[in-house]
Amino acid sequence: MDLEMVRGARKSSVVAYTRYCQEKVRYKDCLVCFFEGEDKKYYLSRIVQYTGYDYEHIISYECGGKDGVIYNYNKIGKNIGNIAFFIDRDFIPSGINGFNLYETPCYSIENLYTSISAFRRLIITEFGLNPDDDDTKKVCCDYEKRQQEFHSIMLPLNAWLECQRTDLGNYQKLSLADFKINKIISKADIDSIEIRPNISVDTYYQLFPEAGVVDNEVLNNKIEFYKHANQSMLFRGKFEFEFLQNIIKSLVLKNKNKEYFTTKRKAVNIQVSLSSISTYADTPDDLICFLKQHSSFT
Repeated sequence: MDLEMVRGARKSSVVAYTRYCQEKVRYKDCLVCFFEGEDKKYYLSRIVQYTGYDYEHIISYECGGKDGVIYNYNKIGKNIGNIAFFIDRDFIPSGINGFNLYETPCYSIENLYTSISAFRRLIITEFGLNPDDDDTKKVCCDYEKRQQEFHSIMLPLNAWLECQRTDLGNYQKLSLADFKINKIISKADIDSIEIRPNISVDTYYQLFPEAGVVDNEVLNNKIEFYKHANQSMLFRGKFEFEFLQNIIKSLVLKNKNKEYFTTKRKAVNIQVSLSSISTYADTPDDLICFLKQHSSFT
């Protein structure tokens, strides 16, 4: 994230607050929601389902990032019944325990799209499979194997990025917005995951020249921690989502060429985006509880 992006995020948070102050009288019968950015694509249908507010009575403001949502949370107040704030956990939990603020139990909402349970729902629906089909068992088994291989490759980078944030406070300076996993991985499909040659910690400093130097012992301790952690929940969500996009793309192509499933699945043409597959993503129990606390019926 460069300096201009940081300034843009700060501006977005102030704009959101200003708009809310100007418009709040009109929306006294609505649920007002503050999001980091595109997260509305995940949350909106769940807000409708669990709060009772319809789409016409849900007002949203984008704040340009986690800090922008927290800025508005602190400015507006913490106990107003018809306002909800939504943030990603990221590498560092916010430490805020507020009635009006929801924080994901994972790095970000993208992680909720990439679990084996979410993948299974997507595959069964979009590829016209049944739960007990051999093809279903095969593809889910292969997905889990590829995800484990992907995590093994991406573990050092996730650990290094967390060190940039927690130990150096340098995370916002890194140009992550346009970073793609293909800089680390040369192939990611349902059959195999392949790492590019000669990838090491030195590679990370080349990819992110603005990074600070991480102490080797600190990095090794973080790597060891991640080896025993729930990686699918704690690793950077955008990496996880990009992995899912690659896997689905490969399945669509293989199905078209009659290379993977026992029979070609008909009419499969899916584009994997936050909005297009939102219905398949996991919904954490604590999110359901949070939304029910903001019900229009209470």
